[in-house]
Amino acid sequence: MNEKLLSKQQAARFLGISALKLDNLRRDGEVAYIKIGTRVLFSTEDLQGFIERNRHEPTVCATDPEGKPTRKDA
Repeated sequence: MNEKLLSKQQAARFLGISALKLDNLRRDGEVAYIKIGTRVLFSTEDLQGFIERNRHEPTVCATDPEGKPTRKDA
């Protein structure tokens, strides 16, 4: 196991979100964390997994009469 541990501020920067939003995600059980004493740390592997789980692919499936793509969920 060769994972890097990040502080809350570092993890928030890694995800491109605020530290407050990261706290909310952690509280809601959406992001894994490691607690050592009073320190809360985040694994880069866990953060990358969070990113992958929340990735959404485009759903283009057809074109309209003008040849413009239309979405399944539109």
